[in-house]
Order: sequence, then C-alpha cells, then structure tokens
Amino acid sequence: MDVDEGIRAAEAGDWVGAGHAFVRAAMEGSAEGAELAARVTVELVPLADGGSAEAAALLAGIYLEYFDESALPMAVRYARAAAEAGLPAGQRTYGHMLMTGRGVAEDRAGAAALFRSAAEGGDAYGMFNLAQLADDPDESLRLFETPHARGSWPPARPSATVCRRWTATRKRWAGTSGRPSAGIQGR
Repeated sequence: MDVDEGIRAAEAGDWVGAGHAFVRAAMEGSAEGAELAARVTVELVPLADGGSAEAAALLAGIYLEYFDESALPMAVRYARAAAEAGLPAGQRTYGHMLMTGRGVAEDRAGAAALFRSAAEGGDAYGMFNLAQLADDPDESLRLFETPHARGSWPPARPSATVCRRWTATRKRWAGTSGRPSAGIQGR
C-alpha cells in the first residue's frame, strides 16, 4: 500500500511525500520500499539544497538507514540543516547523531536539548528519546504518556515502574563504558 502511495506521489512530483511513503513501506519490511527510498534521494537533494527542511530531514534519515557509512557526511549535513531550521524531525535526527556520536562528536547535552526542542514541537520520537534521558522518573513518565494519550508512537505507555527502573539503570551506567542509548530513536 505505501509503495503504491509513494509511486502516485512521485508521479505527481511530490518527492517528499513519495520518500515518506517509501520509508514507511521499508519500515514495514518492504525491500522495494527500501530500494525506492534510496532512489528518491536524487529528487530530494535539490529540494533540501533549496531550503526544504522537511526534504533535508527525510534525506538524513534515508542516508542513515539505507546507505552505507560513506553517506554519513551527507546525513550529518542534512540533519543539521533540518535541526537548525527548527523542524522537530530534524532536531530528533540530529540529536540522535549527537547522542550516539554517529558522524559527529558525541554531545549528550546537545542531544538532550534537541530532543527537548523536538518534543516541544510535538515529535513523539523526540519525547521518547527525551524520556530516556530524563533524571526525574515522573518527567520520564509524563513524556512517555503524552504521545500515547494522543494515539501516536510509542504505541504502549510504560508504567511508572519501568520509568524508575530506566532512570536507576541510567544512573548506574553513568561513568562506565556502557551507554543507555540503545533505545534512542533517530528516524
């Protein structure tokens, strides 16, 4: 379904819509969706270079998910541009890169600030990522509950116990080589 939607969008010249549809298809396991997501980048680059923050954020995500490490500098460039433009998806994606040190120097404080901006912009993944970094379990729970109450991702609301365990685990990991970033959502 999403592949067909993407093809219709591409035929209409809506490259951002096509890219989003192809990414959704790929996330649902469609190899064709993944291939088409990678191919649509040719059409998205001029849009992003022309100032479209949405095209830039989409490009960054596609480069991160469907290309090898050689595309990482382009992913950084477009994620940073989308974040600087104030697009919540761009803030979340660039925050993910800062959090994990993928393509950029690791900067947990910078990542948290971007996740907070994305969350304040209504981005459910930004809320999820920020919830995992929050020192206060009540804040974590609030951040987890907000997208759930709106019916958006994440699909299940974690209990207060899960939030408190996460915060306790994060504090135990502080200062060790382990990083609690495995659940951070970039795209």
